[in-house]
Formats: sequence, structure tokens, C-alpha cells
Amino acid sequence: MFGLSVPWEGREDFLASESGQILINRQQHTDVLYWLWYVTANSDFFYPRMHGDKDTYRLAFALANKASQFNQIRSGPQLGLAPWKRPEGLFYVSAGFVQPDFANRTAFYHRVEHGAKFNPASPLTLHPLFVTTTLSPSWRRPAGVTWFDLEYGGGGLATHYPASGVNTSAYQQCCMSSASDASYVSSCSCQPTSSYNDNMMLAIPISYFPELRRVISISKKIFSTYQHDLWRHEALNQS
Repeated sequence: MFGLSVPWEGREDFLASESGQILINRQQHTDVLYWLWYVTANSDFFYPRMHGDKDTYRLAFALANKASQFNQIRSGPQLGLAPWKRPEGLFYVSAGFVQPDFANRTAFYHRVEHGAKFNPASPLTLHPLFVTTTLSPSWRRPAGVTWFDLEYGGGGLATHYPASGVNTSAYQQCCMSSASDASYVSSCSCQPTSSYNDNMMLAIPISYFPELRRVISISKKIFSTYQHDLWRHEALNQS
């Protein structure tokens, strides 16, 4: 469309866009914002011809003759994992992604799966106890990954990684004492990788990431307080 090639064809380094978090200079790119509005307002025409709604931003820059100014963060995210016991055995449930900024610092924690997102009807919200090393653009889910309904609060499919594919002890081989959020690799004596060595993902406790731990702790308190207020309001209405 408009002379743009399929973005991921022939590109091992292709990164997908996350349309929920966009940083744009409105003074410099007013024309891009116009095209964003135009494409979205005419989605019945555009979306069938695009590679998903997340391609909207790339297309808007191209329509404004600024395709070269559309930039993505080159560092991949880290996958948050929460242990989950099932009759089939121990799994690690995907509980969201830790996204970096352009300086490779932790920017935000993105809850993307059922169970990790806040649901007032659910008595439990998943919070990660581990994060993986940085995922590369070529990262793919390994064999053995399954999708199960979570057994609470209306459920919903969630990605379950088998315990055999997650290594939660290899981090002990690394010098983690001086590690900081999203920069621990440089202070690590071993060589963690985003790919699967022997079909294993290297997972590190979030206790090694103070800022991430702080963000998750705050979200826990917010979720709990909001949920308590909702339940209290419902109880008062029923009394």
C-alpha cells in the first residue's frame, strides 16, 4: 500500500509496534497527527489493506512524507513470568512485558494477558515474580507452550510456559549485585541470551530490579484498593 513493502519480509531485525504507547512531538509532526486521524476515521477503507491497526503510525508517517522519521526502540522487551501450578505440573504464565526506553532503561510494565490485567470480578491479579533477559526480534515461543483458561474470575486464555523451558537458577552464576533495571547484562559475568539455549529461557527474580518491583508494588496497592471500593459499593447497594 502506498509503495510500502510488507514490513517484516526479509528483515530479521523487524520490531512490531505497540500502539498503546507512542511518543510523538506534536509541534514537529502535526501533519502526521492529521494523517493518523484521517486513516483511523476511514478505517473501513484502510484497515483491510494494512497489516493490522498497529501499522497505522508507520503509515501516517509515510503519508506525511516522513517515513524515515518513524523510529522504534531497538532494545527488545523482557517477559514477565508468574509461577502457576496446574494438574499437569508447574508452568510460568506470561504476565506482561517490561518495555525499555531509548536509553535502555525500564520505561513501563505492560500487562498484556488475561489474569495480568486488572479485572474487578477476579479475586486475583497475576504479578510477575521473574523477568527474562531481553528478547530479540527473532525470539519465538518455544515448543511446549500452551494456552489454558485461568481458573478464576471469568478466566481467559493465558500463555503457559512449561517449567522445563524456564531456567530460574542460572542468574545465580551472574554478578547481579550492581545490576540496575534493564542494564543488568553489562554487569553479568555469564552470557545471558534472548534465544533458547537447550530450550531454556533465563529468568531473573524481579527483586533484582528495584524500579520494576516498585511499579508492580504500587499497581498491587491500586488494584487492591480499587477492588475493595468496588466490592464495598456493591455490598452497600445490596443491603
